[in-house]
Amino acid sequence: MAEPDPAPLETAADSPPPRPAPPAASSRGGWVALGIAASILPLGVSPWWVGPLGALVVVVALRAWLDRAVRPLAFAIGLLLPSVLCVGFFVAVPAIQRRLHARAFDAAAWQLANDEKDISSTGPRSTMIDDLRSSGVLEGKTRAEVEGLLGPPLRRYPGETDRLRHLVGWTGGFMEIDPMVLVIHFGRDGRVSRTSLHS
Repeated sequence: MAEPDPAPLETAADSPPPRPAPPAASSRGGWVALGIAASILPLGVSPWWVGPLGALVVVVALRAWLDRAVRPLAFAIGLLLPSVLCVGFFVAVPAIQRRLHARAFDAAAWQLANDEKDISSTGPRSTMIDDLRSSGVLEGKTRAEVEGLLGPPLRRYPGETDRLRHLVGWTGGFMEIDPMVLVIHFGRDGRVSRTSLHS
């Protein structure tokens, strides 16, 4: 009985070509760092988006040339992170300061704090503003009653008859950049309808 012929051996020419290796993965942390650098380094460039956009184009081109994987999400996170932290700092610090130094509203102390040195992020008005607004002491009062309680506003705006503005303090933490203003709104009946805080 004849033996079956052995299976033919595959040669290098017959075997399929090897699959190309996938691009080397770039670390997400590296892309986040690149985004942060692209956000901070071009400060002062006008318009503001030229720097980040140019950095993104250059980085993507270099990564493609170096056969690296592009991680746009990580880059975008890094690009936005400084702005988010900066805004959070200027919003959170004044609120924390007011909470730490909070005190009950005192009309006499409010009126006495009319000097520039008392108008600060930790001054009497800043520390009493939360209690003043939450206590409802201003609700339903007339303009004359409000001024009798808080004193006259530091500045009057011609033609603005439906609101009063009282300077409370400054926002921005230790830098004290923007003024914090209590706006008291009056309804059609001439009485306080609501209050708002602006900076």
